[in-house]
Amino acid sequence: MHAILFCPATFELFLPEHPRSLKEAGDAALAPVLLSRLRAHGWPARARLLSPKAPQAAGSVPGTLVQLIDALPLLAQPPDAQFELTYSPSLRAWHRAARLALELVRRGRLTFRLTPHGRLRPSASAVSRDGSASRPQAAAWWEARWHLCSPGSGAAPLFADERAAALRIIAELPDTIAIAEDARATAGTTILSGPRLLQRFLDACADLLVREASRRGALVRLRGCSAYAWEQRLVRALGEDRASFFWSSPAAASSDAETQRSDDSHAIASEVNAWAAEHARSLVQSCTLSLLPSPGRWSAAESLADVQRRMIRPATLLASTLLEGQPAPRTLLVRPTTAAPAIQRISSTTPHAGLRPSARVAA
Repeated sequence: MHAILFCPATFELFLPEHPRSLKEAGDAALAPVLLSRLRAHGWPARARLLSPKAPQAAGSVPGTLVQLIDALPLLAQPPDAQFELTYSPSLRAWHRAARLALELVRRGRLTFRLTPHGRLRPSASAVSRDGSASRPQAAAWWEARWHLCSPGSGAAPLFADERAAALRIIAELPDTIAIAEDARATAGTTILSGPRLLQRFLDACADLLVREASRRGALVRLRGCSAYAWEQRLVRALGEDRASFFWSSPAAASSDAETQRSDDSHAIASEVNAWAAEHARSLVQSCTLSLLPSPGRWSAAESLADVQRRMIRPATLLASTLLEGQPAPRTLLVRPTTAAPAIQRISSTTPHAGLRPSARVAA
C-alpha cells in the first residue's frame, strides 16, 4: 500500500494506517522521519481508497489527513541523495510533484479560470409562448480557481525541462486517490491517474498558495469599485477562501431583463477566460508578464493584468518560503518591485537550506 495519497475533493493528503506487517516492508519503512513529521501536522480521519483496480471501495480505512499548506514544506524539501535513492517510486513522485508545484508558483506560472458551478436547469422564461422549449437559462453561480501550467494545459504549456520533470513524476505517481469520509459532494468523484492526477495536484497547490498568501498579506480589492460590481466580486472570489460567487440572482428568471443579465454573465465569463488564456500564452512566450488590455467589459480603473500581478506576487513569496523548508508564516511582507522578473528554469534554481522542524502555524 502507498504511504501518501491525494484527496482531490478536499485538497489534502491522506496517510493510511498500515498494519505492522506492511509497515516493515512498505513505504513507511523507507521514510519514517518524513511520514512521522507529516502525521504530526495532521489529524485522525477515515477515507475510502479508489483506484482503477478497485473503483468502488467497500469501506474506509483509518489514517491521517494533512493540509497541503502544512505538507508542502516537508514534502518538497530535498533530502540527501542517499535517502532519495532509497525512497519508493510513489514517495519520490510526491516529493518531485510538490517541488514542481512550488517552483512553478515561485516563477509566477499561474492563471485562473471561471467555471459555472451547478447544473443548467430550465426556467419559466425558457419556454416560448407557443409552448416550445427554448434554450434553458444557465445558473449564475460561478467558481474562480487558479491553475498552473501542466501537462494537460493547452493555454500555457510547459517548457522542455518542466515537461521532462512532469513525465518522470507521472511514471511513478500512484493511481490511487483518497476520499475523506467528511468530504462534501463526493458522489460524482471520478478516478484520477497519470496526467490528470498530477494536473489536479498542481492546480490545488496553485489555488491554495494564492489564497493562503492573500490571508497572510494584504487582501486585493479594486479601489473605487462597488462591492456589487462583477469585477469586485471576481477579485474577491480569486483571493478569499470562498471561491464561488453569484453573478446575478440565482432565482429563476421572471423577465426578459433577468434572462439578458444571465446571458451577459456567460458572455463576460467567456471574455475573461479568453483573456486569462491569452495572458498565460504570452507569459510563456515572452517570459514576462503581458501588457494585454483588460477584457472589453472590464470597467474598473485598475487593469485586470495589474490585479493579477498583485495577487500572484504574495504567492511567489510564500512558495519561496516553503521551498526553503520553512512553515507558512503568519504574515507576508510584500516588497514593491519595479519590474516582473523573467521566468526561471528548473535547472537555474539555487540549493535550499536544510529542513527546520517547526510546530504547525495556525492559519
